[in-house]
Parts: sequence; structure tokens; C-alpha cells
Amino acid sequence: MGLHAAATTVEIAGRRVMLSVPTVYMNESGVAVAPLVRRAGLSDNQGLTGLVVVHDELDLPSGR
Repeated sequence: MGLHAAATTVEIAGRRVMLSVPTVYMNESGVAVAPLVRRAGLSDNQGLTGLVVVHDELDLPSGR
């Protein structure tokens, strides 16, 4: 199974940061996030030290 996201790693203020945009719908985001977490080393606590999710659809009414 491939990565279901476009991703790159950059350095910001001396810290390594992975930026990613999933290519799947929000309700399937786990198939995109799980491989990225493993790739970044979050699953074994080596590499990146946290996960921040940014989204812009929180306040949409149901079905919109």
C-alpha cells in the first residue's frame, strides 16, 4: 500500500518538520496518516516528536 499523501520534510527554526497533504477524504485519513507516522519515526519515538493536524472544515454543518 502506498502513501496516500503528498509529503516532504523541511527544517524550520532548526527542527525537522514533515509537511503533508492527504489525497484521501477525511473519513479515510487514517490510511494516509498511519504510514506517515511510521515513516517519520513517531511510532518508535525516534525522529519527529509530535503530530499536529491542521484542517479548515471543523465548523461546516453536517453534509456540507
